[in-house]
Amino acid sequence: MLAKGNFALGFATGGLAALSLLLFIDFFDLPLTAGATSTILGAIVGAVIAFAGSVMTIADANRQREADQKINEVAVAHSIITKLVDLNDEMQKNMRHFMIHDTSCRVFLGKEPGAPSFTKPLEGLSRHIDFNIDERTFVLRSKGAEFFNNISDIKGISDSFFFLIGRHKEAYYNLLEEFSERKGDREGYKIAGTIDKNSQKLMAMMDVDGALRSLLDRSAGFVHAFLVEMIEYGNDISDVKIGYEVTDTPPSAENHKRQLY
Repeated sequence: MLAKGNFALGFATGGLAALSLLLFIDFFDLPLTAGATSTILGAIVGAVIAFAGSVMTIADANRQREADQKINEVAVAHSIITKLVDLNDEMQKNMRHFMIHDTSCRVFLGKEPGAPSFTKPLEGLSRHIDFNIDERTFVLRSKGAEFFNNISDIKGISDSFFFLIGRHKEAYYNLLEEFSERKGDREGYKIAGTIDKNSQKLMAMMDVDGALRSLLDRSAGFVHAFLVEMIEYGNDISDVKIGYEVTDTPPSAENHKRQLY
């Protein structure tokens, strides 16, 4: 494309020089042979054609640049959306996990109704998301300061969520190790035992359990709302439309097929 443009530009420059020469000769009424006149006129016609070609080449290059820019913007938007989907899925899974009251998922600190409790950690790896410079500047350029601030908040939420997920698992297994050192009475799939209420490991477990719940309660709705806005924007600039739905109903995770022994 660049070679064609340079060729056309050079041809046009030569033709314009020929036109200037013809005007100069005509102004001073200098004599010309028939062959020289034909040569100069041919150069002028060629210049006009080359000039038109250069204009078309430039226009074609601009169209190609705009098409490449659109493809790049769509790719960046879809990259952001993919990361938001991953974070939103992780947060929704944990929220729904906290809704489960099955004894296989929750530990109660007492037998009486309404006793304090904490939830066992959801197993599996959690993906920590981050946004690179291209993604952040794209949001700032295309959607303005509000979206840029939102994506910075999303990164902070991801950092906190990833940290608390790790601390939640660590605190649970530390407490489980302490509890396992004491003999407990098993009733079906329930193991009843005692643990010092002043235990540092119990305090850490209750603290991080509450912190994770608080983060999910405050931030999950914001993450989901921002994801929906980004999907709408992505659909506006892309021919590939994305549909995404989230259910808020509790999971049917009661283990009713579990056999007692």
